[in-house]
Amino acid sequence: MTRITVPPIPDRLTGWRKTITALNDQARGGFAITGEWLQPGDIVDVPADMLIIAVDKTFIGHAPVSRFSDGAARYAATVTLHRASEDGLTTIWTRAFKDSTSALGATTRAQIRKALTAHPAPTGPATVVTEARRPNRKDGACRWCHNRVPAQAGHLVGHGDDLLVEHWQTCPPRLLANGPLNCGLCGVELLDANGYRAPDPAEVVMVREGTGHWEPRHAARLNCTENRLESATERRARDAAARDAEQAAFQSRQAAAQKREDAKARREQARRDAADAEAARVKDLKVTSRKVSNLYDKGLGEGQRARLDEYVDTLSDGTTTTRWAVVTYTGGTVGSFTVDGDWGGDDPEGSAIYHYKPTARIAYQRLKYTPPAREPYEPGGECAECHGGGARYTRFDSSGIEGKVCARCNDNPDYLLSFA
Repeated sequence: MTRITVPPIPDRLTGWRKTITALNDQARGGFAITGEWLQPGDIVDVPADMLIIAVDKTFIGHAPVSRFSDGAARYAATVTLHRASEDGLTTIWTRAFKDSTSALGATTRAQIRKALTAHPAPTGPATVVTEARRPNRKDGACRWCHNRVPAQAGHLVGHGDDLLVEHWQTCPPRLLANGPLNCGLCGVELLDANGYRAPDPAEVVMVREGTGHWEPRHAARLNCTENRLESATERRARDAAARDAEQAAFQSRQAAAQKREDAKARREQARRDAADAEAARVKDLKVTSRKVSNLYDKGLGEGQRARLDEYVDTLSDGTTTTRWAVVTYTGGTVGSFTVDGDWGGDDPEGSAIYHYKPTARIAYQRLKYTPPAREPYEPGGECAECHGGGARYTRFDSSGIEGKVCARCNDNPDYLLSFA
């Protein structure tokens, strides 16, 4: 066998190609040649020394319309005879004809007989290795899937009355639906009865065998016949295990968080109990000295302020205790200070004493700044100069007459104003 490329048809021309095994003098045109039709541009394997004829036709106009002619299109034709050899195609003979009706006449047939005598037709079919695209010139229904193929988007197959159109290379695939479905190549379940899909991409493709049939398959790039792929049932089990593991991890995190919250609440309650016990212990004891540290200080508006102080008190029994005070006062800010000696004074006026610092901070944060109330807006009256609005400025015009003017007129000197 010899591998050749069937001569393509040049742009703007029409034509055909065919192998030559015999000559039928009773037939006309291309049907006078016995052989296989070849698609221009295809790469095919043919027996060595196989003869191939190529006919290219060029449109040259229309015949004159008369009672002997209906004005049919006229073509010029070029006929070329090739022989398949190890080096490809070898041109044996070629000739141009002014009229395609005489292209396969006596001259061409004589050359074919001569070539068949020199190179007897070998036996064996032509096998297509790589198919060349032959675009369709008008819309048609695909011969496989029967869907519409737009012009120039498909591929033509056959010749003459047997000419058919098909999608180029593959028909548009369909989505998987109505399981269960198994891959037609590897048998792996693609879609179960409940609509659960396998993880790898798959679709329903048209298998171009016989009259054609739709078959679910994995994507071709996955090479499922050699690679083990996961089925829909296996994916369902894996997803269920992952969900169970995720739920268990979530519950574990929730339990750990709750455990931390419980521990935090116990620590908080222990601190509160300790503060209550300390408050009960120092209730009847006298403060002999106090160290005051100011922690926070803020304004409340209208001259009022608030501060959070920390008291470290020395008691009459020689022990110390820490308390916190939220004080509201009027005046400037108060810093830290220490009262030494036999301190028997009272707590500051307007203060609240706490034995637990978080409670004191909450009380301090509840004291909010209150902005002063805005004075009601009073629009200005009519301007004595321009008679517009917004008159707020008292002026005297060039005659000494008093009046109120707006901001724009207020920029003018007195000698330019006239209120009369």
